[in-house]
Amino acid sequence: MRSMTGFAEAKREFDGFTVNIVIKSINSKYLDANVKIDDNFQSFENDIISIVKTKVKRGRVSIFITIEFDTSKYPVIVNEEKVKPILEQIEKIQKEFPSFDFNVPLNVFLSQNNGFFENQLTDELKEKIKQAILETLDSILDTFNKSREKEGEFLKKDFKERLNRIEILLEEIEKQRDGFFEKQLEKYRKLIGGLVKEGDENRIMIEAGILADKLDISEELTRLKSHVSVFRETMEEKEKAIGKKLDFILQEMMRESNTIGSKGKDKNISKLVIELKTEIEKIREQVQNIE
Repeated sequence: MRSMTGFAEAKREFDGFTVNIVIKSINSKYLDANVKIDDNFQSFENDIISIVKTKVKRGRVSIFITIEFDTSKYPVIVNEEKVKPILEQIEKIQKEFPSFDFNVPLNVFLSQNNGFFENQLTDELKEKIKQAILETLDSILDTFNKSREKEGEFLKKDFKERLNRIEILLEEIEKQRDGFFEKQLEKYRKLIGGLVKEGDENRIMIEAGILADKLDISEELTRLKSHVSVFRETMEEKEKAIGKKLDFILQEMMRESNTIGSKGKDKNISKLVIELKTEIEKIREQVQNIE
């Protein structure tokens, strides 16, 4: 079981360049992968996302990729098309404001990912960089998933504790239902006792039985217990993308709880149902973070 939130980073050196990758993710109903990479390598995006899809099923995943070149092997050249307009603007400002000291340090240009300086990229070099990126990404995704599995284990522990509490509440509700028919019979006898002929006990029994059957919650309790068991089993499945399945089970649990609350007709049961629904809702909030 994995959380949808995770983080991982990697830095790997290759022949003449270094690949840096950072991966971050947050909750999302579906897989939404976004790649931030230099314009020179935008054509790699589909291949990058394809690898992500093989290892991540849900979440908004952001992948930040930068390439650092060994300038002794791949010299940096000036992109005149991008630099020239900037220099012209600087010169214009200097002429209009001669008293204004407007010297721009070279490192300002070098430190920005603005495309002013670039390496001579041959098709062969770009292919090498692409393979290096995909190789590094494949490796870092394993680390990324381990971080999400670790958080998933914390959530699983919390779920188990809350499921234990839910089972205790169900036992308490069952205890409150002991003698329910007898209580309804006595209540109904007092309600209509004066409206029927003396000695017509059978009619009272039949009417009280019909009412008690309408208010019976034994089936709901049985189904709710079954849902708890299925939830536990689902958490242990080898399949990692179980978030939607868990959310569906919780919807069913909440539906049964609402029915119990409406049919219970008992102050003590109503209090227990409120606690029951609170625990289910707390689990459901956390399940939104499960892949």
